[in-house]
Amino acid sequence: MRYLIDSPILSGIFTAVIGFFTWLFGGWDTLMSVLVSLMALDYLTGLMVAYQNKGLSSSVGLKGLFKKMAELVVVMVAVQIDIATNQGGAYFKNIVCLMFIANEGLSILENTGNLGVPLPEALTKALKQIENKTETQNESEGEIK
Repeated sequence: MRYLIDSPILSGIFTAVIGFFTWLFGGWDTLMSVLVSLMALDYLTGLMVAYQNKGLSSSVGLKGLFKKMAELVVVMVAVQIDIATNQGGAYFKNIVCLMFIANEGLSILENTGNLGVPLPEALTKALKQIENKTETQNESEGEIK
């Protein structure tokens, strides 16, 4: 059986890098899986809308990717705050992930709506409730949005 990286040294480096990023994200849990999946779907549906509107632009697409990477950096910062406050959980990470999940979900619905897909009202309401809930939690913690 052939492996992705046959060299033990390269394999070790690859494993260390993946382990480090997993640590930065506070582990790979359900919220991270959902967030990254929705980020990919949002980017894909955004490309579809741009193509349909004949506005496909590499600079706009790159800006979108940078935004997604910046969101992941915010998740990493939240994890480090959780570690620094020593609360024994992923309190800030979960709030940040839920906020970004709601934003990505709403963006996907907006994109699919622009493609002519009828939007289920219950799903739109649920995502808005998650967004409102995380905003309320942020305000109760004294954060400025």
